Amino acid sequence: MSNYLKKLTLLGAVVVTLLCASSAEAAITLKISTDGGVNFTTFTGAENAGIVMGSVSFTDGITGAVIDVSATATTNQPGNFPTARVSQTNVSVNNTNPAAIGLLALVIRVSDTDFIQPGASPLPNALFSSSLSGTVGNSNSGVVLSGLLADASFQSAADYSNTKFGGLPGVITPGPGDTLTQNFLVPAVGFGATGNFGNTQQAVVNVDATPFALSNEFRFTGLSIGAGASIELTGVTTLASVPAPPAAILALTALPFLGVSWLRRRKAVVKVG
Repeated sequence: MSNYLKKLTLLGAVVVTLLCASSAEAAITLKISTDGGVNFTTFTGAENAGIVMGSVSFTDGITGAVIDVSATATTNQPGNFPTARVSQTNVSVNNTNPAAIGLLALVIRVSDTDFIQPGASPLPNALFSSSLSGTVGNSNSGVVLSGLLADASFQSAADYSNTKFGGLPGVITPGPGDTLTQNFLVPAVGFGATGNFGNTQQAVVNVDATPFALSNEFRFTGLSIGAGASIELTGVTTLASVPAPPAAILALTALPFLGVSWLRRRKAVVKVG
């Protein structure tokens, strides 16, 4: 084989490798942790599939009981949609054991990359939304958060460096981003009863760069689940195009007088408790 053909073959192999790596990075990914985020079981969807499902069963270290955690992650990427979206649906935490289990530390997170809409802008041009909903049911002793450090939260993140899971706890990213974090209560219910909960937080932001990544996660600390109880969850994160407000256009004319420090700011973290 001539040197020319060898170089051509090597170049082709490099291109194929890069394309495969890019496809794997862009696929929707679901991660489930049963130890508070120290270790994760990872499920990655096929390229362009837009969906991945995963489940984990683990044994409680105190009672020896088995807990089942499952979820479905979806995305509308790829696609030039005016609204970017990732979600986790059919999230289920089940205690099928005859006794309650306490002090669980669970993290369920999803992420996808390479969103190109809404486009980048130095002015606010997107509505960032973080929505959660859930149901507690079929319980002998209720589903409660117990202990001094008990906490339940849902966080959505947009990362403009296009880093998968960028903006979520423990993930370091090189660029700016936006986050919405909300804490919520899981209602305790009696046998045969159900309890519903949900909330939506929103903020108008500017998309610093494209492509970007979207992610979200449910995080539970000190979660106690009654005998026969279950929690069903849905979490949705969207970034939707919005028209530029007329006031923003007027503000541009005043920039020489007001300064441009706002345009130079790094994206602040938006926390909602």
